[in-house]
Amino acid sequence: MSPRPRMGYYNPAEQVTNAYPFPFELREDQKRDVDALVDYERVGIFNGLGTGKTAVSTAIALHWGLDDLTDQIVILLPPILIRQWEQWLKNFDLGITIYQGTPTKRKQLSLDNDVILTSIGVWKNDFERFKTGLGDKRVTLIVDEAACVRSPATQNFKSIREFVELSDKRLILMTATPLGSVPTSCYGLIKLKSPTIYPSHRSFRVIVKSGVWDN
Repeated sequence: MSPRPRMGYYNPAEQVTNAYPFPFELREDQKRDVDALVDYERVGIFNGLGTGKTAVSTAIALHWGLDDLTDQIVILLPPILIRQWEQWLKNFDLGITIYQGTPTKRKQLSLDNDVILTSIGVWKNDFERFKTGLGDKRVTLIVDEAACVRSPATQNFKSIREFVELSDKRLILMTATPLGSVPTSCYGLIKLKSPTIYPSHRSFRVIVKSGVWDN
Protein backbone atom coordinates (compact mmCIF):
# COMPACT_ATOMS: atom_id res chain seq x y z
CA MET A 1 0.00 0.00 0.00
CA SER A 2 1.22 3.50 -0.76
CA PRO A 3 2.49 5.41 2.31
CA ARG A 4 0.14 8.08 3.62
CA PRO A 5 0.85 10.84 6.12
CA ARG A 6 -0.09 10.46 9.77
CA MET A 7 -2.31 13.42 10.58
CA GLY A 8 -1.11 14.95 13.85
CA TYR A 9 -1.35 13.42 17.30
CA TYR A 10 -4.74 11.82 17.09
CA ASN A 11 -5.80 8.42 18.35
CA PRO A 12 -5.68 5.49 15.87
CA ALA A 13 -9.28 5.72 14.67
CA GLU A 14 -8.89 9.44 13.93
CA GLN A 15 -5.51 8.94 12.29
CA VAL A 16 -6.78 6.36 9.83
CA THR A 17 -10.02 8.18 8.99
CA ASN A 18 -8.02 11.36 8.38
CA ALA A 19 -5.62 9.52 6.09
CA TYR A 20 -8.22 7.53 4.13
CA PRO A 21 -11.57 8.65 2.66
CA PHE A 22 -14.01 6.60 4.72
CA PRO A 23 -17.49 7.05 3.20
CA PHE A 24 -19.02 7.67 6.63
CA GLU A 25 -17.90 8.57 10.12
CA LEU A 26 -17.23 5.59 12.35
CA ARG A 27 -19.57 5.22 15.30
CA GLU A 28 -18.12 5.76 18.77
CA ASP A 29 -18.17 2.03 19.52
CA GLN A 30 -16.34 1.32 16.26
CA LYS A 31 -13.72 3.94 17.10
CA ARG A 32 -13.24 2.36 20.51
CA ASP A 33 -12.78 -1.05 18.89
CA VAL A 34 -10.16 0.29 16.48
CA ASP A 35 -8.30 2.09 19.26
CA ALA A 36 -8.38 -0.99 21.51
CA LEU A 37 -7.33 -3.58 18.92
CA VAL A 38 -4.82 -1.82 16.70
CA ASP A 39 -1.86 -2.59 18.98
CA TYR A 40 -2.29 -6.36 18.65
CA GLU A 41 -0.81 -8.49 15.84
CA ARG A 42 -3.76 -10.91 15.93
CA VAL A 43 -7.28 -9.64 16.39
CA GLY A 44 -10.68 -11.26 16.84
CA ILE A 45 -13.88 -9.34 16.03
CA PHE A 46 -16.84 -11.49 17.01
CA ASN A 47 -19.65 -8.94 17.10
CA GLY A 48 -23.15 -9.60 15.83
CA LEU A 49 -24.55 -9.07 12.35
CA GLY A 50 -24.75 -5.47 11.19
CA THR A 51 -22.41 -4.08 13.84
CA GLY A 52 -19.80 -2.81 11.40
CA LYS A 53 -17.06 -5.45 11.56
CA THR A 54 -16.03 -4.72 7.98
CA ALA A 55 -15.33 -1.05 8.70
CA VAL A 56 -13.47 -1.83 11.93
CA SER A 57 -11.29 -4.50 10.34
CA THR A 58 -10.50 -2.25 7.38
CA ALA A 59 -9.58 0.63 9.68
CA ILE A 60 -7.25 -1.61 11.70
CA ALA A 61 -5.54 -3.03 8.62
CA LEU A 62 -5.13 0.41 7.03
CA HIS A 63 -3.70 1.79 10.27
CA TRP A 64 -1.12 -1.00 10.29
CA GLY A 65 -0.18 0.29 6.86
CA LEU A 66 0.17 3.82 8.23
CA ASP A 67 2.49 2.44 10.90
CA ASP A 68 4.54 0.69 8.20
CA LEU A 69 3.61 -2.72 9.59
CA THR A 70 1.86 -4.15 6.55
CA ASP A 71 2.17 -3.84 2.77
CA GLN A 72 -0.72 -5.97 1.55
CA ILE A 73 -4.11 -7.16 2.73
CA VAL A 74 -5.49 -10.59 1.82
CA ILE A 75 -9.17 -11.14 2.60
CA LEU A 76 -10.69 -14.63 2.70
CA LEU A 77 -14.46 -14.60 2.53
CA PRO A 78 -17.47 -16.43 1.13
CA PRO A 79 -17.64 -15.98 -2.67
CA ILE A 80 -21.03 -14.29 -2.38
CA LEU A 81 -19.41 -11.42 -0.44
CA ILE A 82 -16.47 -10.77 -2.76
CA ARG A 83 -18.17 -8.10 -4.90
CA GLN A 84 -19.58 -6.44 -1.79
CA TRP A 85 -16.09 -6.17 -0.30
CA GLU A 86 -14.73 -4.94 -3.63
CA GLN A 87 -17.25 -2.08 -3.72
CA TRP A 88 -16.40 -1.17 -0.13
CA LEU A 89 -12.64 -1.15 -0.73
CA LYS A 90 -12.96 1.06 -3.80
CA ASN A 91 -13.54 3.91 -1.33
CA PHE A 92 -9.88 3.79 -0.30
CA ASP A 93 -8.01 4.12 -3.59
CA LEU A 94 -6.41 0.68 -3.28
CA GLY A 95 -5.35 -1.71 -6.01
CA ILE A 96 -7.62 -4.77 -5.81
CA THR A 97 -7.18 -8.26 -7.24
CA ILE A 98 -10.19 -10.58 -7.22
CA TYR A 99 -8.46 -13.93 -7.13
CA GLN A 100 -10.93 -16.42 -8.56
CA GLY A 101 -11.74 -18.31 -11.75
CA THR A 102 -10.25 -21.43 -13.29
CA PRO A 103 -6.82 -22.67 -12.19
CA THR A 104 -5.38 -21.43 -15.50
CA LYS A 105 -6.89 -17.97 -15.03
CA ARG A 106 -5.72 -17.77 -11.43
CA LYS A 107 -2.13 -18.49 -12.41
CA GLN A 108 -2.20 -15.35 -14.56
CA LEU A 109 -3.37 -13.11 -11.71
CA SER A 110 -0.83 -10.94 -9.91
CA LEU A 111 -0.25 -11.23 -6.18
CA ASP A 112 1.23 -7.73 -6.00
CA ASN A 113 -1.88 -5.57 -5.54
CA ASP A 114 -2.70 -3.75 -2.30
CA VAL A 115 -5.63 -6.08 -1.64
CA ILE A 116 -6.38 -9.65 -2.72
CA LEU A 117 -9.94 -10.93 -2.36
CA THR A 118 -10.48 -14.67 -2.53
CA SER A 119 -12.43 -17.52 -0.97
CA ILE A 120 -11.17 -20.00 1.61
CA GLY A 121 -11.60 -22.79 -0.95
CA VAL A 122 -9.39 -21.10 -3.54
CA TRP A 123 -6.91 -20.15 -0.79
CA LYS A 124 -6.54 -23.82 0.13
CA ASN A 125 -6.25 -24.97 -3.46
CA ASP A 126 -3.59 -22.39 -4.31
CA PHE A 127 -1.95 -22.27 -0.90
CA GLU A 128 1.54 -23.13 -2.15
CA ARG A 129 1.38 -20.20 -4.57
CA PHE A 130 0.20 -17.83 -1.85
CA LYS A 131 2.89 -19.06 0.52
CA THR A 132 5.62 -18.69 -2.09
CA GLY A 133 4.40 -15.36 -3.48
CA LEU A 134 3.50 -13.69 -0.19
CA GLY A 135 5.63 -15.53 2.34
CA ASP A 136 8.36 -12.88 2.51
CA LYS A 137 5.97 -9.92 2.50
CA ARG A 138 4.30 -8.04 5.33
CA VAL A 139 0.73 -9.24 4.91
CA THR A 140 -2.45 -8.74 6.91
CA LEU A 141 -4.79 -11.70 6.51
CA ILE A 142 -8.48 -10.99 7.20
CA VAL A 143 -10.76 -14.01 7.53
CA ASP A 144 -14.40 -13.05 7.17
CA GLU A 145 -16.88 -15.67 8.42
CA ALA A 146 -14.07 -17.15 10.51
CA ALA A 147 -16.29 -19.93 11.84
CA CYS A 148 -14.74 -21.87 8.95
CA VAL A 149 -11.46 -22.13 10.90
CA ARG A 150 -12.76 -23.07 14.34
CA SER A 151 -11.82 -26.76 13.93
CA PRO A 152 -8.06 -27.44 14.10
CA ALA A 153 -8.51 -30.67 12.13
CA THR A 154 -9.44 -28.86 8.90
CA GLN A 155 -7.23 -27.64 6.09
CA ASN A 156 -8.89 -24.24 6.52
CA PHE A 157 -7.32 -23.93 9.96
CA LYS A 158 -4.01 -25.55 9.05
CA SER A 159 -3.36 -23.37 6.00
CA ILE A 160 -4.13 -20.13 7.84
CA ARG A 161 -2.05 -21.17 10.84
CA GLU A 162 0.91 -22.06 8.63
CA PHE A 163 0.70 -18.74 6.79
CA VAL A 164 0.41 -16.46 9.83
CA GLU A 165 3.33 -18.22 11.49
CA LEU A 166 5.56 -16.89 8.71
CA SER A 167 7.40 -13.67 9.53
CA ASP A 168 5.68 -10.26 9.38
CA LYS A 169 2.12 -11.57 9.17
CA ARG A 170 -0.92 -10.13 10.93
CA LEU A 171 -4.36 -11.66 11.35
CA ILE A 172 -7.92 -10.41 11.79
CA LEU A 173 -10.64 -13.01 12.42
CA MET A 174 -14.28 -11.94 12.03
CA THR A 175 -17.51 -13.83 12.54
CA ALA A 176 -21.01 -13.29 13.85
CA THR A 177 -21.79 -17.04 13.67
CA PRO A 178 -22.76 -18.45 17.09
CA LEU A 179 -20.25 -21.07 18.19
CA GLY A 180 -22.81 -23.16 20.05
CA SER A 181 -22.92 -24.29 23.65
CA VAL A 182 -19.81 -26.51 23.52
CA PRO A 183 -16.70 -24.50 24.44
CA THR A 184 -14.36 -26.83 22.54
CA SER A 185 -16.00 -25.72 19.29
CA CYS A 186 -14.12 -22.43 19.44
CA TYR A 187 -10.62 -23.86 19.96
CA GLY A 188 -9.44 -23.08 16.43
CA LEU A 189 -10.32 -19.40 16.77
CA ILE A 190 -8.59 -19.19 20.15
CA LYS A 191 -5.47 -20.95 18.85
CA LEU A 192 -5.16 -18.66 15.84
CA LYS A 193 -5.78 -15.47 17.78
CA SER A 194 -3.75 -16.35 20.90
CA PRO A 195 -1.45 -19.23 19.93
CA THR A 196 0.48 -19.46 23.21
CA ILE A 197 -2.45 -19.86 25.61
CA TYR A 198 -3.01 -23.61 25.18
CA PRO A 199 -0.19 -25.94 24.07
CA SER A 200 -2.57 -28.39 22.37
CA HIS A 201 -6.18 -29.17 21.63
CA ARG A 202 -6.02 -31.97 24.17
CA SER A 203 -4.92 -29.62 26.96
CA PHE A 204 -7.75 -27.26 26.05
CA ARG A 205 -10.32 -30.08 26.26
CA VAL A 206 -8.95 -31.17 29.64
CA ILE A 207 -9.30 -27.62 31.00
CA VAL A 208 -12.85 -27.31 29.68
CA LYS A 209 -13.87 -30.66 31.19
CA SER A 210 -12.32 -29.74 34.53
CA GLY A 211 -14.79 -26.89 34.92
CA VAL A 212 -12.12 -24.20 35.02
CA TRP A 213 -13.66 -22.75 31.86
CA ASP A 214 -16.84 -21.93 33.80
CA ASN A 215 -14.88 -19.79 36.24
